[in-house]
Amino acid sequence: MALTLLRTGAPVELLVTAVVLPDAGPPQAVLACVDVTARLRDEAARDRAIQRTAEAQRLESLGVLAGGIAHDFNNLMTVVLAGTDLVLQELAGASPHVGPLLDIRDAARHAGDLAHQMLAYSGRVSAPHQPVDLAALVRELEPLLRAASRSTPLVFELGDRMPAIAGDAPQLRQVLLNLSGNAAEAMQGAPGPITIALRHDALADDIVIEVRDVGAGMTAAIQARMFEPYFSTKLAGRGLGLAVVQGVVRAHGGTLRVDSAEGVGTTVRIALRAIVGAATLPPDPGDRAWRGRGRILLVDDDVAVRRTLGRALGALGLTVVMASDGQAALTILTEAPLGVDLVVTDLTMPGMDGIALARAIRSLGIAVPIVLVTGYGELPGDSARWFTASVTKPFTMAALRAVLQPLLPRAAP
Repeated sequence: MALTLLRTGAPVELLVTAVVLPDAGPPQAVLACVDVTARLRDEAARDRAIQRTAEAQRLESLGVLAGGIAHDFNNLMTVVLAGTDLVLQELAGASPHVGPLLDIRDAARHAGDLAHQMLAYSGRVSAPHQPVDLAALVRELEPLLRAASRSTPLVFELGDRMPAIAGDAPQLRQVLLNLSGNAAEAMQGAPGPITIALRHDALADDIVIEVRDVGAGMTAAIQARMFEPYFSTKLAGRGLGLAVVQGVVRAHGGTLRVDSAEGVGTTVRIALRAIVGAATLPPDPGDRAWRGRGRILLVDDDVAVRRTLGRALGALGLTVVMASDGQAALTILTEAPLGVDLVVTDLTMPGMDGIALARAIRSLGIAVPIVLVTGYGELPGDSARWFTASVTKPFTMAALRAVLQPLLPRAAP
């Protein structure tokens, strides 16, 4: 039972035991009171620690599972994306099949972004930051944002000709989706839109992202815990929404501010540093008519990926020799080192992975260019020095062509 000490007003937990005395006279009893406040507090802390450890182990297991699934998923999306591009190249622009194939290609790109997020969750990817046009990113993501906002209308306020920021596009997409989903939850059927706004703060030279809703808002108690991992006000929530947003913003060197009031709504404001002097221009698609000349050694343990990449390289005018693992690739190179003009190798393979293969090639004194195909972003340590270039799964034919064009001679017209 809990009693309150009158002198301090502090509640304490007491274990009260009563023993009736066996006496023939008037009934009497002895009461024993033991302060168990500290013991109960320690037991509660121990239970919380056990729960946190179990949760951490569960999430670690999920991370390993997510990493393995994402790797296989990236391979599948590489086949879909590159294969779709190959078919599109053979179709006339007026073909009724072009539209559906373009939708398939866009879906494959978004699926690749999801795989990237799974790899980031598993701690197995750290992509280098590239120039990102946030306005174009939002426009591209509009269908998914509308889906995340459910039945709540969306309003977009996007500035014109804003500078780019240096960032990781898949992570920024996830931020926008998380914030849109949170705003939709907060609306709970209330009238009014969710607003997604972008503007250039010229004074601070920042690009500011705002996601505003006019929903229920947050209490002071919820705001105090809103960035805690696994804290959620939703019955089935994972509590990773704002924690992920905060982590991404920090990784981008930005700032995050949340203004919320009960019954008024919530505004999440993110400021990311603009690239000085960089206007948002469409990316250079390269020479779409480029066809190369040379013999390519393609190394990948996945049959479907190897077959699709072989077709893609062949469509660029190149002769392709295939190997299913690093050891087979080394055998081909040692038997005819001058017969290979460039090596394209996957990173993750059983036995000898892409890094070990590249190191072995260099140790043999073979100076052939080596292109790494990977879904993991940056390589550990100084491993990148073994490679001439890299391309990230899943990729389009345009991305593959852009990587190969500087490394191989153009085919004769």
